[in-house]
Amino acid sequence: MERVEIDRRVRWLDKLFKEAMRTDRFIPSDKPKSLQAFWVEIKKDWMAYGWDTTSKVRIKPSQKQQDRYDLAWRLGLMLPEDERYLVWRVALTNRQSNRGPQWSKIGRELRKDRRTIKNEYYAALSLLAKKVEALD
Repeated sequence: MERVEIDRRVRWLDKLFKEAMRTDRFIPSDKPKSLQAFWVEIKKDWMAYGWDTTSKVRIKPSQKQQDRYDLAWRLGLMLPEDERYLVWRVALTNRQSNRGPQWSKIGRELRKDRRTIKNEYYAALSLLAKKVEALD
């Protein structure tokens, strides 16, 4: 397998995991809702503060996004536990920031240098790309 082919697969896996973490934001929680106190319904006046007749819109992921989310989870389970944690941690920090993964933050958490974390991340994706290639 050529290096160009591996690099292309690594970039694809990188995008897949980051998109899966963005999709995770739209999937409903599996935790039950907490019990709330009962309050008598108060009719809203149009002059009242915060008056709003529109309901809140809940964005749901498309079927295609859910399929890629499922694929990312299945591929992630092919990695060893420490590399799996690193891949999902990078995807999570990418979701929380518009500027890309926060390598320094992950490095402080794992007590490693940011460049080491970045190299380990791409090595894990490269390993996964080789495992996927072996399955084909």
